[in-house]
Amino acid sequence: MIKQIAPADPLLAYPTQLRRLEAAQGGGVALRDGHFVADDQHALVMLATRSSPFDATDQAPLQAAIEAAFAEVDAQSGGRLVLEQSGVARFALAAETSMREDIGRISTVSLVGIVALFLLMFRSPRLVLLSLAPLVAGVAAALAACLALFGAVHGLTLAFGATLIGVCIDYSVHLFNHHMLDPRGGPRQSARQIWPGLLLGALTTVAGFAGLAWTSFPGLREVALFASIGVLVAALATRYWLPDLCPWPQSQVGCSGGPRPGWRGWSRGCDAGARRWRCCRRWRWACAWSACRASSGRTTCGC
Repeated sequence: MIKQIAPADPLLAYPTQLRRLEAAQGGGVALRDGHFVADDQHALVMLATRSSPFDATDQAPLQAAIEAAFAEVDAQSGGRLVLEQSGVARFALAAETSMREDIGRISTVSLVGIVALFLLMFRSPRLVLLSLAPLVAGVAAALAACLALFGAVHGLTLAFGATLIGVCIDYSVHLFNHHMLDPRGGPRQSARQIWPGLLLGALTTVAGFAGLAWTSFPGLREVALFASIGVLVAALATRYWLPDLCPWPQSQVGCSGGPRPGWRGWSRGCDAGARRWRCCRRWRWACAWSACRASSGRTTCGC
């Protein structure tokens, strides 16, 4: 045997691994009353499920049943027992639970920050709610499409898909900003003006998400369909639905609401500040050049 494996394993690491495996198998595992017992202290129970270990729908109730049964037995034994578990299903369930909690926490913090920023910019709760209308339409359409095609929607697909569709909040913000800066023609005219760029951005986003549909992993295919349908519907809702919900008249010279004057004043203030900055920068360069010339002249005369 050594002669056969020596050319491929000159350090003879394979026989060492065999001896370690043999020593590990020679532990104190024994069969007593039809049950496996290790070192007369641990009772070993091995379980196998018909469903996939990554299916949290089946694994979560099983884990809860195991913990409930152990709690009952431990109470009868005076609380001296310890339950130790290992397995792919347990780790997958714990990872999914942790991911759900992280996604919920991050989504909550992000939503609160976005709402606060929108209130600061637009100073109108109605506009904040209207900015979410395309997102709601996109999520609803994506959910319906996934249910029609796959028959069910996984929780992670809904969480990740809704997070990806969240980029569509830029569509309504783009419409509001464009209309506030140039309200001539009303919201519909503003939507027509921004539609080419909006459509191009939506199509490139859909192209990126659609690439996930060719993977062999079913979860990624669900996410690809969910995100693609959601982005397209959100863009169409911004173009054809959101302008009719805006609080401004469809044809106007000035904005009748309160947000626009503040926005225009803020914009004009930024423009004036930029002009002052450029002017001051030119003066600073001129003063610096004059100081250098004067210093050079004094140095020359001193020599």
